[in-house]
Amino acid sequence: MPSQQSQVSMMSTAAGVCRRARVMRAAIPLFAALTSTRGLPAQGGKSPPRLVGVVRDSLGTPVVGAQLIGPTITVRAVTGPDGRYVMTNVAGLVQIDVRRLGFRPRSIEARVAASGTTTLDIVLIALPTSLPTVVIRDHHEASDSRLAGFNERRAQRVGHFITRDQIERERVYGLIDLLRNEPSVRVTTLRGGRGRSIVLRGMNCPPLVVVDGFPASAGPFDLDMIDLSSVEGIEIYSSAASVPSELMGPRGLEQCGVIAIWSRPFTPRTVPQRAEDKEAVVPIQPLIEQHEVFTADQVDQVAKYRQGSATPDYPDSLWSERRTGRVVAEFVVDTTGRVVLPTVSIVSATAVTFGESVRKALASARFESATLRNRRVPQVVRMTFQFESPPLAPQTD
Repeated sequence: MPSQQSQVSMMSTAAGVCRRARVMRAAIPLFAALTSTRGLPAQGGKSPPRLVGVVRDSLGTPVVGAQLIGPTITVRAVTGPDGRYVMTNVAGLVQIDVRRLGFRPRSIEARVAASGTTTLDIVLIALPTSLPTVVIRDHHEASDSRLAGFNERRAQRVGHFITRDQIERERVYGLIDLLRNEPSVRVTTLRGGRGRSIVLRGMNCPPLVVVDGFPASAGPFDLDMIDLSSVEGIEIYSSAASVPSELMGPRGLEQCGVIAIWSRPFTPRTVPQRAEDKEAVVPIQPLIEQHEVFTADQVDQVAKYRQGSATPDYPDSLWSERRTGRVVAEFVVDTTGRVVLPTVSIVSATAVTFGESVRKALASARFESATLRNRRVPQVVRMTFQFESPPLAPQTD
């Protein structure tokens, strides 16, 4: 079993990799500015050549973090969260090498026009994995009855709705910050500067706030008091005429509009990852190259998942829509059988909320650690999570 000193050395190296990555990212804009005129036509007004496209797996899901390398080291690109890439300074018949950990590498010949944009979509084939797919077929039954009215009104397009899936995509910190993006909402400061509230379009008084079907206020209400991680859905009605009868308050309190908030089963609060925090993710490839982390084909005994230790929640908004999905996650399992959370990356996901659910669940995942020459070693692991919602029951007359 590795000593404490060797474990500290591994994490120190990972931190060093992060610092080098930050320096390289900081240098990219300067390099781009110095080279922005290269490859531009001398005359004629033609646009510079570009090769663009999407990298997907064999099931059609976008692949994140795939590297594309052209005929020279300066011609390269990396796919973003949607699997898209852009390569410049390339024209004519060129060879493109595509690499992504966990997929078979590909070399493709492409003919790129001398000007304008050429599109090339690429499919990568995943390498076999010894880990079974984790299938999720359940969700929190406790939320069904409370959210029945919310889902019914949303299906009928009555009012304006914000679902859990939208909340995850927005990646904001508070309820006010989420609502301020709505065109019918104006943010106000409570008397004495003690919190913030909102006023709906055309109104000069605060809306009635309803939480899980019950009025929560008869006046200004500090919405930031509500933990956004506990919210499953929100309804906004900007006028009394549009408020459904089940959300009306006593004594006509709905005259200034209604904000109805529906909670979800309790889960520990997690802070959304901000753009400036994404540098904290530890890249795995440098750790493999430095022999501090091993791949499945390099060890004698691969890491084995302990069934049931990581079961993602099926997002209620996607469950109610009967949306199925698939997530492929990549991470390092350390010598104690735990996931090294800074190394977790979502290789592909059919919906953002599915990916976030898997990322949260991996904090509790447990493995039997990999071994090499009778000692435990950290191993990079790729796991597939399949979300399968049952079909709607057939309707009877």
